[in-house]
Amino acid sequence: MFGKIPLSSSTATTDVLQPVKLAKDSSSASLMDFAFIKLKCGCGLYHCELEKNPALLCHAESEEPVMNITHWTGYIDGPEETPFVGGRFYLNIDFPAAFPFKPSHIRFIRPIYHPNISTKCEIYLDILYSQWSPALSIRALLISLCSLLIDPNVEYGLNRNALKLYQIDKQKYEEIARE
Repeated sequence: MFGKIPLSSSTATTDVLQPVKLAKDSSSASLMDFAFIKLKCGCGLYHCELEKNPALLCHAESEEPVMNITHWTGYIDGPEETPFVGGRFYLNIDFPAAFPFKPSHIRFIRPIYHPNISTKCEIYLDILYSQWSPALSIRALLISLCSLLIDPNVEYGLNRNALKLYQIDKQKYEEIARE
């Protein structure tokens, strides 16, 4: 499932980005065309970056790179010295039509007991909301999620029970999070 993403929608064997056809009148290229190009280029850059410097704890890619590059699946391995060590936590990543001007929507597939992850698997990470920048890469998002697992943001809790326990009894919190 986690192989190399083809960089061309016409063939799965090429390693060269192919030009993308825009609307007939290129001066009226839509935001959707731009978003598609940005996402397609982002796929290529992400995989070039991975080959040079592979991320040890996280990975993501399009489930159907030729048909639908707007929905990705990824994972984060539980970081050392956290209650999540030894676990692999899968993510759904959806890119909106306005990407990169709007952030991707990332959710864990299964609940994780963490102050910044809701019981509905939603994630609070400032760069997915108020601190979003079109310059952020997919890799940066994944690394930020790894950091969030290591060091929860106690100012913005989505899981109030986990947040309260983390603040008053960290040992008990870690015990529950390991389960």
